[in-house]
Order: sequence, then structure tokens, then C-alpha cells
Amino acid sequence: MKTLNEVIYHMENLAYSPLTDDALHYLKEYRDYSKVVDERYAEIEKKQSDAYFMLVNAMAELERNDPLTWDELKQMEGKPVWVEIENNDPVWAIPMGISTLGDNERMCMVGAEGGHAIHVEVAKDSVNGWQAYRKERE
Repeated sequence: MKTLNEVIYHMENLAYSPLTDDALHYLKEYRDYSKVVDERYAEIEKKQSDAYFMLVNAMAELERNDPLTWDELKQMEGKPVWVEIENNDPVWAIPMGISTLGDNERMCMVGAEGGHAIHVEVAKDSVNGWQAYRKERE
């Protein structure tokens, strides 16, 4: 069985007639269209593969519960975080924003403890005195 390109080559070498000219035109269009479809299909497969790996990585990230870095904590603004502060009971708190005093940044958070609202504040430069997590530690 001949390939499409072989058929086109053969028809190009035939004597001219309106019928072969039209057929040749449609065969070339089909060949070009097939190339576009194949390229698009490859692009779609690549995007599906990328999306799959992004999903797998996101799910793995959700499973992890490493301490948040300062930048990650800033990105959690408005979302609950589990905060452990030295010499205090751990508490759920919601980061509300950064306050700055000189070069020292502090994250202001609102939490609840024993049915009461509490103010939680941690400083960027005192990383050893506190840790924040995406979920409660086991």
C-alpha cells in the first residue's frame, strides 16, 4: 500500500487533467490537515501529561506538613494555619497581614483558644521560637 506522499508524487507526474488536478489539490489539503491534527494531538498529549504531573505534585504537597517558611506563611494570609509557639499551647490561627517595625517584619494572626479570640504575632527573625504548618501536627 502506498503512502499519501507517494500517491501525491505519482499524481503530480501524471498528465494534467482537471480531475487529477482537483484530486491532487484535495489530497494535499488532507495531508496538510493531517499534519496539523497530529501536531495538535501531540500538544494536547503534552498538556495532559503536564497537568497530570502538576496534580500529582500538588497532591504530594498537600500531604506534606513541613513547617511553613516566612514567604509561605505570608501566602497563607486569610487561611488557617497551625501555629506552635515556644512555651505556649499550639493553636489554629489566621494570618491577617504583616506589620513592620524598622527591618523587623511581624505576622499578625487571629486565633481561638478555649472559646476566646486571641491575637497571635510572630516575628520573621525569630524562626526558632515558632513554627507554622498547613495542618495540625500529629
